[in-house]
Amino acid sequence: MDVLAVYPFLAGIPTGDLCRLDVEEIWLPDENGIFQMQELERELDAHVMVYKLERPPRETGSVQVCEMIRAAKLGVRERNLLQQFESGLGSGVVVAYARPIVRR
Repeated sequence: MDVLAVYPFLAGIPTGDLCRLDVEEIWLPDENGIFQMQELERELDAHVMVYKLERPPRETGSVQVCEMIRAAKLGVRERNLLQQFESGLGSGVVVAYARPIVRR
């Protein structure tokens, strides 16, 4: 599965930066996982991305999403929802990014 198909909000990042994106760290869920992420995004009013806990070393010149866009500002309720989702994954780190995208 394609990273942009799972995380369509990344299309809002300029192509030059997107081409340098470190995709090895990004978790690509199955259809059920995508549905659950979309539900969480609606609840949080934020973009959600899941990162692998273990990944190969980062390539020279690559960038991470967190270097390009700002994280979402979440309240207690939203943080709890994010943590519940993350704990249900078993492995992976969930990050919420501002909607609409705010560049760094």
